[in-house]
Amino acid sequence: MKNEDTDFTDENSGYNLYIGYQLHPMFAIEAGYADFVDTHKDFEHVYSDAWLTSAKVMLPITIFDLYGRVGVGHFQTNLGDTNDIYYGAGTGVKLGPVRVALEYTMYEAKVIEDSFSLSAEFHF
Repeated sequence: MKNEDTDFTDENSGYNLYIGYQLHPMFAIEAGYADFVDTHKDFEHVYSDAWLTSAKVMLPITIFDLYGRVGVGHFQTNLGDTNDIYYGAGTGVKLGPVRVALEYTMYEAKVIEDSFSLSAEFHF
């Protein structure tokens, strides 16, 4: 990703850890931690992570579902901290207590790249 201030070119992976509660078959709330891809800006190492909360709306279709999320996060980097919104959309398949999902997430925080993610969730 490239914007007017920063050139993000590394192709590394980050991770997210979430915990949530499904209030209704079509609505859930989640909170979590994300460790984003480390990169470089003008020869300076840039690291970033965030504490996140979100609301998730789901449309279940048999074992498949479509979903959207909107949330707010506290994004921390060595270049400064910010509170900002993020949103995403995805699809998943539930296989017993395990759900596998593919999601695209967009972050309003300028130093965080938008991302695709593959996730596994455990429901109990």
